[in-house]
Amino acid sequence: MVKRLHLGQGQVASPDEQVWEARRLFLRAVFEVKPETYWSLFPTGYGQEAYDAWRCRWNDDLRIMIAEWQKYWHLSDPWLADAAYATLRARLRWHIQGCTALWGGDRFVTPQARSGALGGILALPIVELHWNPVAETREEARARLHALIDDELDRVETESTHPVTRSKSPDHFVWLARYQVVRESKELIADTTGHDRSQVGRAVSELAGFIGLTSREPKRGRPRRRTANTVRIRR
Repeated sequence: MVKRLHLGQGQVASPDEQVWEARRLFLRAVFEVKPETYWSLFPTGYGQEAYDAWRCRWNDDLRIMIAEWQKYWHLSDPWLADAAYATLRARLRWHIQGCTALWGGDRFVTPQARSGALGGILALPIVELHWNPVAETREEARARLHALIDDELDRVETESTHPVTRSKSPDHFVWLARYQVVRESKELIADTTGHDRSQVGRAVSELAGFIGLTSREPKRGRPRRRTANTVRIRR
């Protein structure tokens, strides 16, 4: 049975949470197939650019540095600039504090992208929360209030979250990373993994669209053959 990764934590996850989780897994795959994507982000010796990042100074030099990094690795989207900036700041913080541990095995920091609220607000009417011991017993009040709260929780859950129905194969993140930053063709990825070419192409395109990744321009010419890439990402 092919392993699938659910995009979200717990029973339900908002669309934003699912996209964030997919972006995090993609960046983890990017590091595993091409570690240079991570290390090339940092200026040698933690120079002025890193110091400016630590001080939250989004100046022209830092903007140019990150833009060049994005262009080189075909990671041109704004959320990836945010990830590069957050990663640069986090890495400098680890350096200053003498920390070596990384969060859950992730090298890149994936900022939360929230287009809307991830949770709703309980709007329980005050008048219905009132209890008159003369007109209603404790048991009757408890049953009424429990039903009221359950109805309100159902409303918030329906409006702000969705069942975690989206899941992805770990291989899809590796395929997209190989295609995007290693610049391997979809045909080569299919040949070296033993999958159908149309399956690889569809998976790469769908995942790129889901996380908001602008696909690189395909290379011209026939792809080189190479040994199978056995990289797997860990949850």
